[in-house]
Amino acid sequence: RSIDKMDFSKQSDEKKAHFCKRYTIIGAFCLPFVWLTSLVIFSSFALKGEPSIHRTIVRKCLLLTLIGVLGWTVALIGWETTFQHARTMHAVWTETWSFLLPIGKF
Repeated sequence: RSIDKMDFSKQSDEKKAHFCKRYTIIGAFCLPFVWLTSLVIFSSFALKGEPSIHRTIVRKCLLLTLIGVLGWTVALIGWETTFQHARTMHAVWTETWSFLLPIGKF
């Protein structure tokens, strides 16, 4: 079945490390949800089992991924806080960026 091909528990350690590296690189192109997916999929592999070179690679990628996810989270929360504060202060630039309030209507 085609679903079994994406079951990472049945893949070799080398394939898991390869996919984790690939997800880390793809996430670097401003796709933080790929990083979040990578954290969910590979964290159990990285943290459980005997140490190996492949687990070390996955741990390194997951550490970079975690830093990226946290960075994006802080940036998005900071942006949303700034934008909502500026909207309550009736900043003109927020009118053109808002989908909720038509331009010129408060």
